[in-house]
Amino acid sequence: KEVAAMPDALLQQVADLLNDIEDGKRGWPRAMTIGITTCIPKGGDKEAEAEKEHEVATAEPAQTRPITNMSVITALYDAIRCKDMEGALESILPRQMHGARKGKEIHGVSLKLAMEIERAKLRSQLMVGVSVDKEKYFDTLEYELMFKIMEVMGVPAGVVRAWRALYEDLKVRY
Repeated sequence: KEVAAMPDALLQQVADLLNDIEDGKRGWPRAMTIGITTCIPKGGDKEAEAEKEHEVATAEPAQTRPITNMSVITALYDAIRCKDMEGALESILPRQMHGARKGKEIHGVSLKLAMEIERAKLRSQLMVGVSVDKEKYFDTLEYELMFKIMEVMGVPAGVVRAWRALYEDLKVRY
């Protein structure tokens, strides 16, 4: 809604900027390559989180989840290009894979598991599970491998070029 309310001239400037980045005519403006990371407490108990809000600054790193926010235009570009690639991704990704997919968001997996656990309890059935949470995953991504995979998948060269340029210049602030 907010983007649609922007003046046409400003939208055209943003489109020209993003096209120039994809065409390799310019890099990302510095302000758009800075991610601000905030650590929020892990867990789902909102009341407990509210009570411990003042403790976040001193929380152990393993008990927090880092969330990195980029500029509005960078986020807009990501949203547009991810939407553009939805169909291609659906044709190659395994049916069982969840996360960042329409109708297969990660919270859907959590809900499905919760229902299966509840069903097992009601039927007095044994249920065993393992939960693995890779710590601070953002810092461990192999970006160059990700870009190579994107190329093999047929992602347009300009999109790969733009994302490569963004991640090469990315600065994360805590």
